[in-house]
Amino acid sequence: MEVQNYLGVYVSRDQATAVCLGGESGSQVLGCFSVSTAGRDDAGYPALASMVAQGCAQRGWVFAETALAVDCSMFMQHRVHSEFADIRQIGSTIRFDTEETLATDISDVALAYEVLSSSERGSQVCVFTAKQETLRQIVAAFAGHGMDPVSVEPDVRCLARFVTDGRAAGDSEPRTLFGMLGRTSGYLVFSTSSNGKPKAQTPGRTFLIGGRQNRQELLGREVVVTTAMVETTDPITRICVYDAARQVDSGLLGQRTGIETGEFDVNAAAGGWDVSQQCEDAVAFSIACGAGLGLSQKVEPVDFRRDFMPYLGRRRRLEKSLKFLSISVAVLLVAVGLYFTAQLFRMNSYRGQLKGRLETNFADVMYGKKPSRGRSPLKQLDSALTEARKLSAGFSDKGSAGGKLTSLLDAINRCAKTTELNVDAITITERTMSVSGDTAANNNRHTLAFFEEIKKSGLVIGTQRMGSKGNRDSFAITLQPAE
Repeated sequence: MEVQNYLGVYVSRDQATAVCLGGESGSQVLGCFSVSTAGRDDAGYPALASMVAQGCAQRGWVFAETALAVDCSMFMQHRVHSEFADIRQIGSTIRFDTEETLATDISDVALAYEVLSSSERGSQVCVFTAKQETLRQIVAAFAGHGMDPVSVEPDVRCLARFVTDGRAAGDSEPRTLFGMLGRTSGYLVFSTSSNGKPKAQTPGRTFLIGGRQNRQELLGREVVVTTAMVETTDPITRICVYDAARQVDSGLLGQRTGIETGEFDVNAAAGGWDVSQQCEDAVAFSIACGAGLGLSQKVEPVDFRRDFMPYLGRRRRLEKSLKFLSISVAVLLVAVGLYFTAQLFRMNSYRGQLKGRLETNFADVMYGKKPSRGRSPLKQLDSALTEARKLSAGFSDKGSAGGKLTSLLDAINRCAKTTELNVDAITITERTMSVSGDTAANNNRHTLAFFEEIKKSGLVIGTQRMGSKGNRDSFAITLQPAE
């Protein structure tokens, strides 16, 4: 089976982190790097995409598909109620529900959403909104360098996918809260199920981090707010923390929240990959890796692009190619069918002409008789020719009409004078021959003499009837050839 590689890219306004995944499972980290346009004259998404493409080319990365994760500064997160529980109905009405909740026009906004919970009363949906123009610029920039993204997801969803991947199973208890602090952003995400959907009814949260803010106090405050949002029937049992700046003490956080707290090992979650040697920001690496895992694990993405700019990359081109190939094959089959149909009609016409000529010629030599069905005309002609040759040679098969008649005439000729034989009628069928007539009156002795001559000629008398007619003895017999 062909092994495919996947590229996950985390994009912020001036930085990008790329992670290449591959191996048999498609989840093995093959490499990572970060680029930045800070301080450059050509700052912008095209320059950022160009730098990512150059970095991939320098490392010789070959990948089948690309997925992007956008920074939390580019989108907003909302909780929206839908009247429906069916995912298709939710997808058809979520834009109207979001516009009603926000009380503003969102015609220039791209939506991505995930259903948190559903019941008879409807569904609770987490909706992400971002400017379409910003996302369009990002997609166009990467597509222009051969990295047309299959999906564009919020960074918090990609991070949730990474921290609860199978490689971090030790930190994936049913109600684990992961606190991840990056360079300028912080994230609180919950463990997810195997299909990528959140186990908790509370979505992940993001918050910005100022350069002078106390990270310990900020994370403690956000954790308290987040835990208060979680239902008491399914409380948080553990907190896993990672701070890129190394300013958060997990022990102090545990004392403040009263919940077991520990450190999150990014290297272990990355399958033993030493992240610090390749990327300066391990949180950015985690988000980019989570974007790539969405491709390798074939999970349903929380995709901005689906709302306003559906993916038209390799998969769509393949579908179009298959469609074109199917149409071409169909046209070819129709053409071949028409050709052979025309040949069949032509052959049937020629066959009909031959049959008409055969019947005419057959009738000419067979005295108006038509060919018998189920029997070859050639064999019928051959049998008639054989019979004619036998008759012309002076003998015939005794089983045939000519043979039976010849045998009867031989018997008649031998006793006609002595018995004064008169034959009234001779009837010949395919199997038998009937003869009726009379002889001179002599108590049927002349008739019996005639019967003996018949037997000598090789004929067998089947049925016989004798009587008197005036002053003569009459008879009627049925004859057939001897076996």
